[in-house]
This record gives sequence, structure tokens and C-alpha cells, in this order.
Amino acid sequence: MMINPEVNQYMSNGSLADVHDGCVFSNMPDAQEYAKDAVKNNLCTRFVIGNFMQKDNDDRRANIQNVETFGFRHDKKNIKQLQFFK
Repeated sequence: MMINPEVNQYMSNGSLADVHDGCVFSNMPDAQEYAKDAVKNNLCTRFVIGNFMQKDNDDRRANIQNVETFGFRHDKKNIKQLQFFK
């Protein structure tokens, strides 16, 4: 999930705007490339990345594991320092 706190969270009528964006990928290399490009192209300043675990394709539920964040206070300063990008 990409997060950009620089985007105004409220629309002109006072309603809350959706300022988070993201995608789910079926493989880690595509997710890594998407995250790198998003930061490089200033689409976000922060992101959350993790693995989904699904028992089988018919399961309507997936668990999230191995979550890492980038761009938040006390996070690593370089994407390559995250476990997902080593």
C-alpha cells in the first residue's frame, strides 16, 4: 500500500478523500518493482509491503505476514535495507 501524506486528505466539500493506493501481486519481484518505482516517481513517500498467505485458490480469506514499512519515523532510510529487498 502506497501512502502519500502530502496529498490533501479532505476534498473541497469537507469529505474525506482516499489518499492510499496499492496493488496485490502474485509474486514478490513484481511487488518490489512496483514499490521501487512508486518511490522513485514520487507517487508515495511511504509504503507498507507484506506477504499474503492463502491456503488454496478457493479460500476467500488470506492472512498477512512478514509486513515491513518504509518512510515512517524510525524506519530504515534505504529500500535495499528491508528484508523484502535483499
